[in-house]
Amino acid sequence: MSVMRDTAAVTTAALGIGLAHQAYATARSLRRHSGYEHHVVRCRSGNELSCYRGAPAGGSGVTMLFASGLMNTSTSWLLLASHLSGVTAVLYDRAGYGRSLRRSEAPYHLQESVADAADVVKEVCSGTGPVWLAGHSMGGYLVHRLAGQLDNIAGVILIDPMHPREMVVSQPQREGAKGTDLTLRTAPLPVALGAGLLMDKGGVLSSAAGSPFLGRLRAEISAASTWYAAAREWRYLYPHLLDGGAPLEQVATPVYVIAAEATVASSPEQGGLYDEYVASGSAGGRRLELEECDHLSIINAPQAAQRLAQQITSLVQERPEPREVTS
Repeated sequence: MSVMRDTAAVTTAALGIGLAHQAYATARSLRRHSGYEHHVVRCRSGNELSCYRGAPAGGSGVTMLFASGLMNTSTSWLLLASHLSGVTAVLYDRAGYGRSLRRSEAPYHLQESVADAADVVKEVCSGTGPVWLAGHSMGGYLVHRLAGQLDNIAGVILIDPMHPREMVVSQPQREGAKGTDLTLRTAPLPVALGAGLLMDKGGVLSSAAGSPFLGRLRAEISAASTWYAAAREWRYLYPHLLDGGAPLEQVATPVYVIAAEATVASSPEQGGLYDEYVASGSAGGRRLELEECDHLSIINAPQAAQRLAQQITSLVQERPEPREVTS
C-alpha cells in the first residue's frame, strides 16, 4: 500500500508541477511587447485581436503588417523587427494565439483570418502612408489573399511562404504534413495538462539559439492556447492543401518572395511555386533567396533575421511612393 501511496503522491506532484509550468508558460505568452503600442481590434467576425504597433519610422514612412506562420505568435517577428530600418512594424496575433480571443461562432475557415487581418490593416495601419504586407509560411499565404481584397497596398513580401499546391507537387511536403497532422491531433490536451514541461523544444527552437527572444518563444510553444489555435487552423488547412487549395488570386501590387536557401534546395518544386506567387502580382516583383538558412531559421536565427531585415528594407526603398489603404 505504501508503494501505491508513494506512486499516487509522485503522480500528483508531477501533475502539479506540469500544471504550474503550463500556468507559467501561459502567463509569459500573454505578456505585451515592450516598446510597442498595444491595440485591441474588434473584428467583424467577433474576434478580438491583440496588435502591436512599433515606433513611427523615418525615411519612407512605410507601415508593414507582419502575419505569423502556423503555431507562431507575434513574438516570432520581434527579432526581425528589431533590425528594420525606415519601417513601422505592426505585429498581431491571430484569434486564439497570445492575448487574442476567438469569439466567432462559425467553424474556422481561412477567410476568417484574412478578414480579421483586413480589419487590423484598416484600424492600425491605414492613414499612415504606404502600407506593405509581409508573412511567413502560412502567414505568407494569408497576406497574399489579403492583398487581393484591399486596394492600394504598396507591396507584398512573402517569406518562405506556404503555397496552396505544395502538397500536390511535393512528396516531402506531403510526408511532413502527416507528422504535423498527428502531432496537432494528439498533443493539445497533454500540453494543457502540463506536458509542455517534458517536450523537447530543441529541434523546433534550435535555430533561435542566441536570440534575445528565445525565452518568450519557449514559453509560447509550451502554452496550451498556442496548440489549440494551431490545431483549429490545421483542421481546415490540411484537407485544403491536400486538395490543391484555390488558385492564386491576381493582385494589383508587386509580390516579392524571399525564399530560404534550404527550402528550395531540398524541394526544387518549391521554387516553381514561389515563381507563381511572383507572377500573380504586378510588374516589379521577383524571387530572392536568403543563403544559409531554412524555413525556421530565416526569421529565428539572429544572423539570418538581420540579413532578412536588410532585404526587406531594400525592397521597400524601391517603392517609396505614399499610398492610402481602402477596402
